[in-house]
Amino acid sequence: MTGTRDFSRWFRLALCCVFAVLVAAQAQQAGDGQPVVKVNAPPAALQAELRLVKDKQRHKVSLIGRDSAGLVIYQLEGSSRRSVLKPSAIRRAKMKFSYDKKTYRKAVKARDWSGAGLVIARGIRPILPFLDLKDNNGVGTTLRAAKLIMRGGDEKSKCALMPADRVVAARDYKAAYVLARAAARAEWSSRAEEAQLLACMCLVHLGKQTEAEAVLERIAEPEPDQDDYGFHCLARAYALAAREKYEEAIEAAVCAVDFETKDIDVFPNALILTGRCYEKLEEWHRARDVYYALVRLFNKMHYETLARERLLFIMEKGHTKSDEKVSAKNVFFGNDEDLNAKVNELLGLVKKTDKKKSLKTEDLP
Repeated sequence: MTGTRDFSRWFRLALCCVFAVLVAAQAQQAGDGQPVVKVNAPPAALQAELRLVKDKQRHKVSLIGRDSAGLVIYQLEGSSRRSVLKPSAIRRAKMKFSYDKKTYRKAVKARDWSGAGLVIARGIRPILPFLDLKDNNGVGTTLRAAKLIMRGGDEKSKCALMPADRVVAARDYKAAYVLARAAARAEWSSRAEEAQLLACMCLVHLGKQTEAEAVLERIAEPEPDQDDYGFHCLARAYALAAREKYEEAIEAAVCAVDFETKDIDVFPNALILTGRCYEKLEEWHRARDVYYALVRLFNKMHYETLARERLLFIMEKGHTKSDEKVSAKNVFFGNDEDLNAKVNELLGLVKKTDKKKSLKTEDLP
């Protein structure tokens, strides 16, 4: 996977000395707008257990860092002597890391997704330079932190269609990008491509369309039966929408829905993106249908809150009062019902009892 080998200078520096992006994203702001918490020191030595290609023994070591050639700098347990090792000489790496699970659970309970992701990020900071080591135990946790932070950014920016409207969540997307790019270095992992795609989405949301498209171009499109296919479609949809290619973005988002992965955010994000694109195209009936489905499917989640807001906007503006110009069923759910009435009822604009009385009156001869 050639894309995972191309790392910019600022990204390398970010792993070693700009982890403040992760810590400060949720930090209280000082009077001058700068984060109160700054972390410029390199990560402390990381305790790990290595299995080498040349033998079957477990070697307990302290991982110190990487040299300019990418060699792993380490110390054997009980020794003060530093040595170096080629990454290819390592068959398996089990790294010792932890995070504050009590604080994490508290953040999740409060639906503070960025906060939850940052709790993990602080704990896994020392492992980021070593995620390329074969068969290590840190990739999954790193991706989980990145996705939580990105979800928090989506919620803050209300899943805005254009990058300029996501500036409010720029810190979240930068932090998620650093984590995703670190995980993407794990070329041995089946999740490396997922990490690349997540990094690509972050770039789009940060307004770096050209860079995002270059990353996407280097990633081979998965087959429809592969787990990453829906994720790939969603990344492509975001990139197209940012270029104002709304119809193409809808097609890509529909693919993401049809071939959804196990990722919990792919399906609702694809629906929200589709609804936003329909609004840009002024296809209000279809936008209404998509948002209505979101409210019903994702009760008590931030997707529902956003969908309700968009539905209220559409109904208050009267965009769906007249019949749809092109007779079409709901793009995803094939619904022939009077959705205006159902949406008004859902939003509390009309009471169920009033609706029933109206229907009975209309049925009289």
